[in-house]
Amino acid sequence: MKIMSVKSALESIKPDEKLVYNTEKLLRSRIGRKKFSLSKLVAAAACLPIVLGVLFLSFYVYNLPVSYISFDVNPSFELGINRFDRVVDVNYYNNDAKSLMSKKEVYLHKPAEAIDVIMAELDKKGYLPIDKSTTIAIAVNCKQPSDSNKLLGECTKNLSKYPERINVIGYTVTGQFREEADSLSISFGKLKLIKIIQQLDKAATVKDFEGQSITSITDYLSYLTSDEYTGADENIKNSVKSYIDSIKTKVDTDSKTNTEKQTAIAEPVKTAVETEVKAEVQTEVKAEVKTGAANETGAGNVTTDAAAAKATAEEEAAKATTDAAAAKAAAEEEATKATTDAAAAKAAAEEEAAKATTDAAAAKAAAEEEAAKATTDAAAAKAAAEEEAAKAATDAAAAKAAAEEEAAKAATDAAAAKAAAEEEAAKAATDAAAAQAAAEEEAAKAATDAAAAQAAAEEEKARAENEAAEAGT
Repeated sequence: MKIMSVKSALESIKPDEKLVYNTEKLLRSRIGRKKFSLSKLVAAAACLPIVLGVLFLSFYVYNLPVSYISFDVNPSFELGINRFDRVVDVNYYNNDAKSLMSKKEVYLHKPAEAIDVIMAELDKKGYLPIDKSTTIAIAVNCKQPSDSNKLLGECTKNLSKYPERINVIGYTVTGQFREEADSLSISFGKLKLIKIIQQLDKAATVKDFEGQSITSITDYLSYLTSDEYTGADENIKNSVKSYIDSIKTKVDTDSKTNTEKQTAIAEPVKTAVETEVKAEVQTEVKAEVKTGAANETGAGNVTTDAAAAKATAEEEAAKATTDAAAAKAAAEEEATKATTDAAAAKAAAEEEAAKATTDAAAAKAAAEEEAAKATTDAAAAKAAAEEEAAKAATDAAAAKAAAEEEAAKAATDAAAAKAAAEEEAAKAATDAAAAQAAAEEEAAKAATDAAAAQAAAEEEKARAENEAAEAGT
């Protein structure tokens, strides 16, 4: 028996070609799938920062306030409204505001809904007593004045739920005014009223009123605009009083008064209808009875026909009475509807008038604020011009003094140079005289030396001649 080795046994195995093909196909598909998954993962990782950036930007934009509402009673705070008309921020300006409610109670509410929540909390915690009136100040700041007026109207719309318990004053301010209030850590609504007080009471400061309630502030404004106060110009008093009256919102929900007004309108209509219906019924009944009587007379003894005619007349009279009652009810319903429509029309007219007054007051306030800003800017420009003129004058005086100083220095230097030159000339003349004297002295000495030399020569000559003579002898 021939025994095969393991190697030869393995080599003898021949796999089916279809199996090889399917295996290769499977492996290639898995490799491709892995590559595809990896590429998707890389793409997702690359997009992740963009997605996170978009999410962060969206969150930032959504939570960025673009409009502001200042709400003051004694609790004093500010609501930040995003571009989607939702509350996204709350700034508290005193401890009463912090203890009144948390940010989450109004977060993402619409402004009118947030005001409802605030009013409910104020009522619950005793800030709106029944036995006396409370003043509430609502101020609005938007980029566009028309948006400010619209938002202010939305905030004050639902305050009629608290009849005869609140007085509302509403107004708008500019962004610059809100920034000033923010720098003073006070609501811009309260700062606006303090600025109005300062027009009448020059000694008033923000510190004097920042902790007071709006009721106290408006009471003091009433005193400042009264005849009792004489510390301000009458024109300013009248202007301030007119402005305060224009920004007050009348919350009129006296149902008893409204009912009396409706009754006063409805009663004359009701009476007229009843009179008209009664007259028609009486006329119809009389006509039917008259017809019955005529039939009795014409027929003589035909009493049956007369009785039938009488019954018919009575039936017609009853029907006429029923119809009259229905007509009366319809007339009363029409009168009630007319009264309701008249009341609704009146309320709409009053609302439009209040809105027009608010808009006019806002426009007037904006104009006054712009005028005040223009005056301030003009004063600042004038002060800057005067400061520049004073600086120019100072610079000119300094330049003149410097020029005079330079001229004096130049004159001093010239005099010094002249004196030095004269001193140099005198020294040169002295040196020249000394040189001349030395030269003359040298010349005299040279002449003396020459004479001495000549004398010595002559003496030598004489001595030599003497010696020669002596030698000759």
